[in-house]
Amino acid sequence: MRAKNAIALLLTLFFIIAITVLVGIGLRYVNTMALDVQKEKFLFQTRIILDDVLRILKTSNEINAIVDANSSEAFALFLAQSGYLPLNTPEMEVSLEISSARSKLNPNTFVDSNNTINLSKIDSFKAYLNFHNVDYSYADILLDGMMGIKEDLSYNSDIFYSHPHLFREYLASPKHLALFNKYFKNRYRYNTLQNIDFDALFYYTKEQNTAIDLNFATVETWMFLLGVDRIQAQLYYDRAGFCSDYECFGLGELERERIELFGVSFYEPIVSVNVTMYQNKLKAVITFEYDLKSKKGSNFVYKI
Repeated sequence: MRAKNAIALLLTLFFIIAITVLVGIGLRYVNTMALDVQKEKFLFQTRIILDDVLRILKTSNEINAIVDANSSEAFALFLAQSGYLPLNTPEMEVSLEISSARSKLNPNTFVDSNNTINLSKIDSFKAYLNFHNVDYSYADILLDGMMGIKEDLSYNSDIFYSHPHLFREYLASPKHLALFNKYFKNRYRYNTLQNIDFDALFYYTKEQNTAIDLNFATVETWMFLLGVDRIQAQLYYDRAGFCSDYECFGLGELERERIELFGVSFYEPIVSVNVTMYQNKLKAVITFEYDLKSKKGSNFVYKI
């Protein structure tokens, strides 16, 4: 009798354990499904917010007035007043950051549309590297990432042996550049690349007709353009914002010839827009370029 009771008790215990496990698994799937639904709803909301931002940029009377004024001063004031805007909703925290999209160097202009290297630009870049104690071969390695697939395999490095599927039509993003930087560091066993702030120097777009707006050029960009140290570059940076000619910067003829090689301007009404959205533990960042004149967005990047 006692054996039967023990067996019955044991079976009951196993039954309870089995039910508990099944309930736990069920709850896990319910939670997973709930999270998936929450993510889908979040993605839908981010799309709505992006559409709203684009509509504001397209229909804003203030922005239209800036374009009509065709003035570097008006554009500078607009960026100063709207550089950071909180746009929170009842369900989501949203921030909008707007800055000049032409404040940095586009490295993809080192190569023209016919895959011909611009030697003058590359020589200037190598001089800039030398100033920062970086071997000039780094420039040659970057060229491998801009000149497409070569049937004769005449690359400057063997980076594609270890990364055979690495994109090589143009430098596409900071993450893309980081792979070339890592290869360079491992190959040459020193880390002088840390002397260069690439986030402040490079802007990534496959468009090759991009000009640098001197009114918003970063300190790092000035260092590159004129081959000067950070202190001197800071002086040019401090003068910028409302300039419409070279005299405003105090640039001489030789300095003008040097920077004009890279295509410069005093008024480029093209902005870089960064939209950051938070909802509970979910986060989305959408960045894109927007031309205030043509009212067109491009280079959309989603990070969710």
